[in-house]
Amino acid sequence: MDVKFFHMFMLYLDDVYPLDSNVQEGVTEFTKHFTSDSETQSIEILKYFADLLTESYRIFGKVTADLVVHNALKFLSGLILEVESKNEPTHQVEEYALYLRQLSGFGEDAAIFVFPRELPYKWYIQALPSIHDFINFGNDVLSFYKEECAGETHTVLLRPDIHIMHNNPP
Repeated sequence: MDVKFFHMFMLYLDDVYPLDSNVQEGVTEFTKHFTSDSETQSIEILKYFADLLTESYRIFGKVTADLVVHNALKFLSGLILEVESKNEPTHQVEEYALYLRQLSGFGEDAAIFVFPRELPYKWYIQALPSIHDFINFGNDVLSFYKEECAGETHTVLLRPDIHIMHNNPP
C-alpha cells in the first residue's frame, strides 16, 4: 500500500462527498461491496480504493492492516453521518460530536503509517491514541480556521464557555 495514494483517496473522498452524486452513492454502498464476493464498487475511484485497502495486508502486519482497513471504513461512515446530520440542530450530546470526529478523521491511520512494518506493533500500539488525537485535533484547528474564513456556519465547538461562533452571544 502506498501511503501517498491512501491519503490521496481519503482527501479526495472528503472533498467531493457529497458534491459528486456518483461518489455519494458509491460511498454509501462501499462497505457492502467491499465485503461482498460478488459485487464490485460502482465507480472506478472506489474500486481502486478497495484494491488499495486489500493491499494493506501485504504491506502491514496482521493487526495494523486490520486497523488501517477498519479506520478507512469508519472514515466513510463518518462522511455519511456528517452529511446526513448537517441540517440537524447542534448536537446536544458533546460525546456525539467527539464520536463523529473520531469516525471522520484518519489520524489513526496516519499514526500507523509513521512506523515501519518491521517494528512490532506492541512497541508503539499504546502510543496510537495520543498520536491519533494530536493529528485529529491539529487538523481541527486548521479546519476551523478554514471554515471561519469561508463563512461556514455548521461548526461545533466542544467547550461551552467559548462563544465566538459567528458573533452569537451566549
